[in-house]
Amino acid sequence: MRKWVERLIYFVFTFFIFRVFLYVFQYTFEKWVPLTPEWDVITVFILLPFMIIASFIISAFAFRYAFDRRDA
Repeated sequence: MRKWVERLIYFVFTFFIFRVFLYVFQYTFEKWVPLTPEWDVITVFILLPFMIIASFIISAFAFRYAFDRRDA
């Protein structure tokens, strides 16, 4: 049961990190990038997967650091 709770917290934390990335991206995208179909394709196929991967990596490092610090 403890493992399931840790996984749930991990995915919620990952989701929040992704939301922060998405808010920052939306702000910068609206400010400096023109609205064209090419940029929409680049966003969907390159930037969005990169943000998802980066949020999982950051949350994994955060959890590894948190659990290593707790056990020490």
